[in-house]
Amino acid sequence: MFDTYKFHCSSLGTLMTDPRSGSGLSETCKKELLKIWIKQKYGRTKPDTNKYIEKGLAQEEEGISLYSRATGTFFKKNVEVFENDFIIGTPDLIHSNVVRDIKCSWNIFTFFEVFTGPINKGYDFQINGYWDLIPGCQGGKLVYTLVNTPYEL
Repeated sequence: MFDTYKFHCSSLGTLMTDPRSGSGLSETCKKELLKIWIKQKYGRTKPDTNKYIEKGLAQEEEGISLYSRATGTFFKKNVEVFENDFIIGTPDLIHSNVVRDIKCSWNIFTFFEVFTGPINKGYDFQINGYWDLIPGCQGGKLVYTLVNTPYEL
């Protein structure tokens, strides 16, 4: 059943979380692997969403448009799925041999917090996963945008 399973780039950070005990698998990793097992064995999924994810998905195209205007370069959402023997993913943007992933910050505070702390390890693993999947890729970038939140959120 798992001989051909491919991990999604977006889950790599969760799987690679360091354990508090210093050895073995982290509790976060174990929970993620349990979700994967249940999905494969029983075809059941646990909704993995919250208002932050919903905003990111709803406003992704607006974030891409904003990034295009800010850089003076037209970017178009990538829809091609890439995979190798172990991982699968769909990076948001591929341009000039660089993958880019759009992140729509929840508000002005979370937008500016990005500049004061370390890179989100989960996003780092995600970008590196995409980088590994794209032939000839020479790098990856996280692109944080600040766009309006839909009223319903």
